[in-house]
Amino acid sequence: GGYAGAVERDRWRLNKLKERVRSIALGGTAIGTCYAASQDYIYQAEKELRRITGLPLCRSQNLVDEISNTDKYGELAGGYELIAGNLFKIAGDLIIYTSSMTGEMSHPNLQWGSTIMAAKTNPVILEMVRGAAVNVRGECFKIRSYCENGQLQLNPYLPFVMESFFNIHLSLKKSITVFIDKFLKLVTVNEDRIKKNLISGKSLVNALIQYFDYDVVKRIYSTAAEQKAEDMEHLVKIISGITGVSLERAERIMTPFYLTGSIRNWSESDG
Repeated sequence: GGYAGAVERDRWRLNKLKERVRSIALGGTAIGTCYAASQDYIYQAEKELRRITGLPLCRSQNLVDEISNTDKYGELAGGYELIAGNLFKIAGDLIIYTSSMTGEMSHPNLQWGSTIMAAKTNPVILEMVRGAAVNVRGECFKIRSYCENGQLQLNPYLPFVMESFFNIHLSLKKSITVFIDKFLKLVTVNEDRIKKNLISGKSLVNALIQYFDYDVVKRIYSTAAEQKAEDMEHLVKIISGITGVSLERAERIMTPFYLTGSIRNWSESDG
């Protein structure tokens, strides 16, 4: 759900940026002055280009500006750069989950390990996504440089701008498709390992601060770490022993509804 928020914002940005780049200078002729072009020609050119492309294009209301300044492409590049940054971050998080000591997810085994490490799963898809993201961000930098280097009423670097956009589209399409098909659809979540990490970590015990004093919670954590509690039953016994509440009560407050604060008040009459 957290990752979905970033993707939703990326989608929203691109939809807004599409509006920025649908204006055209066709019909402006010499640097937007409309020199020697009749009104009929200008509107017919706009209509014909919409027919050919199937896109909702519109003639710019400031033709001189449309030809002189290409900052709208730099703005679009900024949107793509944010997409690449989000992909880089998401893939980086998943590398930690799959290739670190947390072991909470398993990367699909898509190729043999190194020649000296037969028992190994390489995070090749996540590394490919991050590599493509770096490539996209480089192309975005090039686009902004091309846009700002236009002079007076012309920008001669538009072919380079378009080439960079093509590279961006190809890189993103390929990396996102592979990310979905070769990782997200195949990744496995190791629930037992997640539970073990949760029990042995600090976050679960810290959630008890809403029920017990700071010093009591500190004692619970220290005792759990000393006894190397590895399951909920063991942790519940520690909580009961230190706080004096019944095992039933300790087990109840360790359920998600109580622990997350969905149910905030508890008393002896709780069923």
